[in-house]
Amino acid sequence: MGEEKSREIDLWDSGCFLVCMRKPQGVGRKGEEMKYPWIDAYLMGKRGVTKDLQAEWNWVRYKLGDKLFVAVCLDGKNEPYYITIKLDPAEGGFLRSQYEDIVPGYYMNKAHWNSIKPDGAIPEDLLKDLLDKSYKIVLSAFSKKKQREILDLSCCGTDCGKCGFTWESVQGLQ
Repeated sequence: MGEEKSREIDLWDSGCFLVCMRKPQGVGRKGEEMKYPWIDAYLMGKRGVTKDLQAEWNWVRYKLGDKLFVAVCLDGKNEPYYITIKLDPAEGGFLRSQYEDIVPGYYMNKAHWNSIKPDGAIPEDLLKDLLDKSYKIVLSAFSKKKQREILDLSCCGTDCGKCGFTWESVQGLQ
């Protein structure tokens, strides 16, 4: 790395370790640094989220259950080049028409998936909203029972840490 200042983002999960380096000043568009270094902490702060590295593709995948809802696509230097999210097709199409930094999903179904350039001009509050929507879309595709399991909620829909009656412990009582 030489004298380039970089920021390490620890992506340790399931035996996978990856260090993504923030783009140094002068790399990318108009000398801007890659934005959104908060994405990992933001996504991992959501209930039920797991993360892994798909080594063959060099993608950091954020999942609910076994379903992908965000992928950070890395280049050969382990620098993010796309943040791929799932959106309602109409909303994704509208956003692509409004922002040049939102494009059809990279190596994904172009109707449902959208890729965002990480050094682009997408406002942080919009990106957080889109990440939240992707999370909700994927979560809503599961049955209510599976949603409770993923979110670690009790059978009554409250946080399992507050009572001892988890879904597994009361299944036989139905």
